[in-house]
Formats: sequence, C-alpha cells, structure tokens
Amino acid sequence: MLVVIVIIGILLSLMLPVFAKAIDKARKVGRPVDGNDPSKGILGPSSVRPEDLD
Repeated sequence: MLVVIVIIGILLSLMLPVFAKAIDKARKVGRPVDGNDPSKGILGPSSVRPEDLD
C-alpha cells in the first residue's frame, strides 16, 4: 500500500510543472503578449479566432 502511495506522489510531482504552466497561461488570457509591443496581439483561448477580437 505504501508503494502505491509513493508512486502516486512521484507521478503528481512530475505533473506539477505542467499544471503550473497551464494555470499561468490561463491567468494571462486576454492580456497583451508583450506589453511594450501592441502589434503582437493578445493571448486568447484557442477557440477564439483573431478576427473575432476586432
């Protein structure tokens, strides 16, 4: 039983960077990609087409 808990813990620790990156990306949705260069556009969900933002 302890081995199963350890394996689950190791797998979760390996997934932590993936979850952190996804959360960070989700927080940035709707913000400019580069605040100093407005020509680069804004981050948006993948279902949003660029022409819908105008």
